[in-house]
Amino acid sequence: MGSLTNSLLTWADVLDAAGQARALAEERFLDGGPVLFPDTADAWDKQLHETWKLAAMALGLSDFEGIEPPSTDEDQLSRLIERMLADLVEWAKATALEKLGDGERGLAIARDWLRPKLDRNDLMAVV
Repeated sequence: MGSLTNSLLTWADVLDAAGQARALAEERFLDGGPVLFPDTADAWDKQLHETWKLAAMALGLSDFEGIEPPSTDEDQLSRLIERMLADLVEWAKATALEKLGDGERGLAIARDWLRPKLDRNDLMAVV
């Protein structure tokens, strides 16, 4: 039950971090309007809500079985949000340069953005 609980909590944190990164990108670069992925925003919120419910049930079962709940690392979550924000921004820059006809510069940005992700082995580096 412990690994299931950890997996659900990790997935909930990843979904939450991605949503927060999207909101930060909209706030910092798009005048705060909900314009990034507007068609999926409601589905995203519902999925996050359902994932948190599943994680809460798993935590309850873990507690019932006497398994210690995992600790929350707020610093790691903050780093994940910033990394996901950078992912959105860097990808947007590379795409914009490609569309403006500066494909070599866009490719360099995309390569620099992707290389560290391929160099790491942990799950949090990929998402």
